[in-house]
Amino acid sequence: MKYQFSFYNPADYPELKELVLASYRWDPAPSFGLSRLEFSAGLHPGFTGHRHAWEQSIGLYRHNGAIVAAICNEGVHSGETFFFFDSPQRAEDAELVQEMIRFAKTYGAGVKSDGRTRYVDLHIPPWNWTLADMANSTGFSKNDWGCRSLVLPFDVIPPSDLQKPPQLPPGYSFADGRNTTAADLALVHRHSFGYQGDSHACKFGGQAFEDLRRMAHYRPDLDICILDEYRRPVAMATIWYDSRLPYCELEPMGVTWWNRRRGLGSALIREASRRVLALDPRCRGMLGGDQAFYSSLGFACAQETPTYHWELEVIISWEAESLNQDYASRI
Repeated sequence: MKYQFSFYNPADYPELKELVLASYRWDPAPSFGLSRLEFSAGLHPGFTGHRHAWEQSIGLYRHNGAIVAAICNEGVHSGETFFFFDSPQRAEDAELVQEMIRFAKTYGAGVKSDGRTRYVDLHIPPWNWTLADMANSTGFSKNDWGCRSLVLPFDVIPPSDLQKPPQLPPGYSFADGRNTTAADLALVHRHSFGYQGDSHACKFGGQAFEDLRRMAHYRPDLDICILDEYRRPVAMATIWYDSRLPYCELEPMGVTWWNRRRGLGSALIREASRRVLALDPRCRGMLGGDQAFYSSLGFACAQETPTYHWELEVIISWEAESLNQDYASRI
């Protein structure tokens, strides 16, 4: 094969990110883009404890020294997988795609709770017919679920809503990364999503959010927080943006459970929109989560990315059942 393979090394991150950013030219609302990449690289190692997951499960393919294709994931050994190419034409290279599928089934696969079943959930964007055909022919089956990318178009927001910060409950105020700490974000995140005190995220969440703040596309003015009347953090939203993207991207967002239904989430969305448009009026909208809350604010599906599932039961080597298993022929 004309490509040189290597496992991911942290020194590869800038070039990997450029590969992801380039893909927006033909995939403007991807299921894995800048925000998910920065979040996975910045937060997940400290948040989950899987500090070397990418070095073990991301494969890079080079041609003439440059990364031209990559197998990516969120760094949590979940089997959820994303392929990137430097052009749609590269994605039609059957030999390359076949090799990438093989890597995904081996080094990139997750393991189910039974300790035997290896599995992959491969996101295949609508434009990539070559990958979809090859997935179907190599044992994948299309899931009945996909990944919807919801976008709030900025042109549907009344201009009056963007002239000044939105109103908050009495005593509440906006803050951002210039006057809040990473521990503030970790606190809001914990009380928004309810992970327990003995979890790795609870123990090391502050450091994980500090790591996230070191990512190249992090902007403290777009790391927005709401404080209550006692200056305690109660809601947060982080925005990621590059002028090459058609939309800014929201990841993460959380509101503490005792402050739900008070308009804090919608206020964060409006304030984030106002700040992004002040930075770059060319930005067309905001990519957010696939939840009813977002739909109620005007987010609409810009793209649905199908997912394809593969799994294989792999019997532990010392069990008698494994003696006649030819796994090489089944991947």
